[in-house]
Amino acid sequence: MFTTPVQGTNLVVAATTYIDEFSKPATAIVGTMNQMQQRYSARYNKRFTLFLLIVVVDLVVLLAVIYLYSSSIVRPIRHLSEVADRISMGDLEAAVDMKGKGEVAVLAESVERMRTSVKTASSGSRKGEKRPPLRARSLWIILEHASTRTAGLCDNGPVCVCLKFPFEEGSMDLRDFISLCEKEGQLKRVEAEVDWDLELSHVSKLVEEKGGPALLFENVKGYQSPVFTGAFATTQRLGLMLGKSTDLSMIQLTRTWMNSAVKELIPAQERKDGPIFENILDGDKVDVFAFPSPRFYELDGGRFFGTTVFMVMKDPETGETNLGTYRMQVLDGKTVGVQILKGKRGDRILQKYRKQGRKMPACAIIGGDPLLLLAGAAMVAGASEYDVVGSLRGAPVEIVRGQLTGLPIPASAEIVLEGEIDPENLREEGPFGEFIGYYTDELIKPIPKPALDVRRIYHRNNPILWETSAGRPVTDVHMLLSFTQSAMLWTELTRMQIPGITSVYMPPEAAGRFWAIVSVQQMYPGHAEQVGAAVIATNTGSYCCKGVIIVDDDIAADDLPRVWWALGTRFNPARGTEIIQRGRSTPLDPALEPGGDKLITSRIIMNATIPYEWKVKPTEIKLSEDVLAKVKARWADYGIDDP
Repeated sequence: MFTTPVQGTNLVVAATTYIDEFSKPATAIVGTMNQMQQRYSARYNKRFTLFLLIVVVDLVVLLAVIYLYSSSIVRPIRHLSEVADRISMGDLEAAVDMKGKGEVAVLAESVERMRTSVKTASSGSRKGEKRPPLRARSLWIILEHASTRTAGLCDNGPVCVCLKFPFEEGSMDLRDFISLCEKEGQLKRVEAEVDWDLELSHVSKLVEEKGGPALLFENVKGYQSPVFTGAFATTQRLGLMLGKSTDLSMIQLTRTWMNSAVKELIPAQERKDGPIFENILDGDKVDVFAFPSPRFYELDGGRFFGTTVFMVMKDPETGETNLGTYRMQVLDGKTVGVQILKGKRGDRILQKYRKQGRKMPACAIIGGDPLLLLAGAAMVAGASEYDVVGSLRGAPVEIVRGQLTGLPIPASAEIVLEGEIDPENLREEGPFGEFIGYYTDELIKPIPKPALDVRRIYHRNNPILWETSAGRPVTDVHMLLSFTQSAMLWTELTRMQIPGITSVYMPPEAAGRFWAIVSVQQMYPGHAEQVGAAVIATNTGSYCCKGVIIVDDDIAADDLPRVWWALGTRFNPARGTEIIQRGRSTPLDPALEPGGDKLITSRIIMNATIPYEWKVKPTEIKLSEDVLAKVKARWADYGIDDP
């Protein structure tokens, strides 16, 4: 079987064959043909019959050349494609065993041309284009990545390197992602019976806090369908979800997303049918308890269907579709409470329906492309999150329409609750052990919330319920928030055209929301102060964020030990501290007094940079580059393990 894939780079196919070796036989045959033609033409130039014979000989020789060429190139490519199919189907041993079927070779001179043509064939991103065949996508994956396990696949010809692949381009749904995690050793199937009541969340929480694998609970007590947890708990899985390398840091992943935010949008592609319509339940058959929604913590108000869920709604004035993430508690078999916080876009849309005296159509969605949960980070004004994900994937998101509301839902979603929310009918919801690591205020007083009246349920066969354990950092929800908030903040700062920003980070240890760190290459006096003020002025920084730390560009924003070094050695509290008395907050912040005004907080900006205008600056201790190179070259001589 395949072992751990190569980390860090996309190793392009390497070949040691030269095209001259293939062209020599053909050159010799063509030379002989020309000599024969000259001899016969000189001796029998008046005999038309023999001239026709020469033409026939020419054609035969040409066919022979084509055969030789195809034997050297086409067959190996065809064989490589067969190996690709084997790998894509998970039959990895068979792929390795196929080495005896013939040469698996790609000419070095043809690699770049082949990479380009296969990538074009596999992208399937142009409007109206169908999803590419599996073989084309698999072949591109093999050309783009590599694993040392198959480096000796070709015994009788050039060495061709194949791979155990991550997903690169095209559409992805939750099942694709789970399969990919399993192939990459990032998933553990739990076959033992696990109780949905507390036990499942506790197992998941312990694994997530240790940076363990995602979990697929296949035997939930009283249910036949599985529960999936821990999707975002590591940067490796975030990389897989984004179709990137598994060894990228949070900042590198954030930069990738931020750069993608300016891409041309690819509109969603509407279909008439999809896997989500495999099962349709309405009337008396509607029962939210049909799914193994967990109870996470002892003081929770009940079972929570939605902790990794997004809700689709439509602005009644602009017609724009909005995807928002809100926790959802099962209130009864036909109703889920929805925590839509005041001031959020979902709340503003709901208030428009209230003014019109109407109920708001809505669909609560589990599954589909995992990136749909992250789509808000792109911050593309006036754009559908479906289109944003399409641009990130390089292929349109496939959607269908809810049969009651007409709202767009992912064709490959796992579960959809379709119904409506009455703005005038609020119900008690919570408490819940939130991502802040504390219970929300529902523990001390009832807080009525909007509720989704479920009229119809759609779900795939054997639907997968996707959940997150939340609670105290760091779990997968904090990694998700760190990624999305960092990407959103970086994108906004870039659009402000502030120069010199090298990295942005909102640490998951601070729940991914409350602190921001920005690294800047200073170019003028006051530059660091400008960046600090700009962070607070962004949409991201103006909500929840209570502290901003600015460091010089020699320190990456996510290098927390060096950030602490800067705070200890470059930060002067009298010079580098600014306090802002009032700013927008979240009622989930436990630092704000219960029962008081939980919508307003103060903020602090801490400038831990060396002032740009200083003529004499501290001299940092650095290793000699020449000596360092010499030491690295002799490292094996020292008998010390690699640092």
